Amino acid sequence: MKIGEFREAVDSLNWNRRDLSGATRQEFVAVDVRARLERHIVIVTGLLPLVHARFGDDLERARSAIESAQATIVRWEGYRAEAQA
Repeated sequence: MKIGEFREAVDSLNWNRRDLSGATRQEFVAVDVRARLERHIVIVTGLLPLVHARFGDDLERARSAIESAQATIVRWEGYRAEAQA
């Protein structure tokens, strides 16, 4: 795997997460955020061991992207629970 392919996977995860930021709360709750982000999280997580340590900045950026996406899923779950209560 080339580092460019890894960077594209991380960019895709970040793009999908950021794309949700412009939605209203109702629109955000209506989207299946878990399904949308989880597949990208799985891809990036699976690629992490394939990236050489010399690309430390890229690895840290990927870990940060995963954490941000997971936090977005948690926030979405909280909003959905509130909406259903």
